[in-house]
Amino acid sequence: MRLAFRPFSAVACIAIVAIASTRVSAQSNFYTSNLLYKVISPGGNTHTVSSDPQAVAVGGQVVGWYSNGTISNDAAVWSPPSGTFTDIHPGTGYTISFAEDTNGTVQVGSARVAPGSNGFNDDRAMMWTGTAATATNLHPTLLAGFRYSTADGVSPSGLQQVGWAYRNVQNDFHALVWASTPESALDLNPTNLAGTWVESYALATNGTQQVGYGEHDFGDYHALMWSGAANTAVDLHPTNITGYIESQANGISSTGSHQVGYGDGTATSGNSHALLWSGSANSAVDLHPTLLTGFSESFAMACNDTIQAGFGKFTASNSNHAMAWIGTADSAMDLQSDLPTTNGGFWLSSEAYAVDANGNVWGIARGTPDSNLPGGDYVVEWIIPEPGCALMTCLCCAGYLCTNRRRRADCNRRV
Repeated sequence: MRLAFRPFSAVACIAIVAIASTRVSAQSNFYTSNLLYKVISPGGNTHTVSSDPQAVAVGGQVVGWYSNGTISNDAAVWSPPSGTFTDIHPGTGYTISFAEDTNGTVQVGSARVAPGSNGFNDDRAMMWTGTAATATNLHPTLLAGFRYSTADGVSPSGLQQVGWAYRNVQNDFHALVWASTPESALDLNPTNLAGTWVESYALATNGTQQVGYGEHDFGDYHALMWSGAANTAVDLHPTNITGYIESQANGISSTGSHQVGYGDGTATSGNSHALLWSGSANSAVDLHPTLLTGFSESFAMACNDTIQAGFGKFTASNSNHAMAWIGTADSAMDLQSDLPTTNGGFWLSSEAYAVDANGNVWGIARGTPDSNLPGGDYVVEWIIPEPGCALMTCLCCAGYLCTNRRRRADCNRRV
């Protein structure tokens, strides 16, 4: 990503880079955090915020579902700035519903229909634009043989949706992409890759390309990327770093130049490690923290062309901590350490799910900023502070400098 900034002297830039390099290598974050609102369902009843990719949109809208003892699960939206709650359950004909992703305006997920003649409770992929009345059933009408479906991701424009559907006769799952109507559904299950692809799932899209994963040769799962058709599939499973048995892609940058997710295998002792790709299997980078200690697993969920966001599992507390990276394992930052507290407040866990073009990150934190207040789920924005892009440019450069000396010559080209 090329970042615009005000001109300043080379000496000043070198000085900032030197300081930034020390900060990054010491894992002292350059982010500050802002609690946007507390996630509350009607009357303070129990709620569940979706833990699927991009459950928090750039800007701070959250999707998930809630229950109050009478309602088993209703899809719901919480919107900034105050966390306005909206129940978006489709209503008549549907028993329960789930919202899985949002771009801040369009929400996607699924809703379950009452048992039909087959005796099954089947789900239908759904799309909303903020209210129950706008619910659109996306279940494929022109693709034969699919019994139930769900939508897991929506593009930044809102014009494309991705997910998967189950085929009853074949007993398998195929990744799907939609253009906002049930008739537009396309089957993405790979047709151009070697071997047999038993199942596939699409999880995120930038509007042109889609990412997810598939089961290869009745065995291991591989991260996948498509460009809108089954015969465009790219197997992203790492080939340049050994010891990975399975992998999954969760997010893709708006330009399509980078993809993120995670993988595991003998190289990771069976634990998940966050991964970054640049469009091919031989471009994989293991992002699992090397300078942050105490993390057993890590997961990358979203990215732009410079910053990756997600979370790591902190072994001591068995809880997730939101994380950000600048392209390398050494650059990992524990964003939970930036959350504000007063009067002995504490945070139990956090995850990051979205990152904008400027590197600002959005996610969820669980706990309390003040021990005198009840705990809960808070929507958080982690912000790159002023002087903004100039500092960000130097920090990004410093991140690469201090963690990968082989890339020194590329620093100026990166920014």
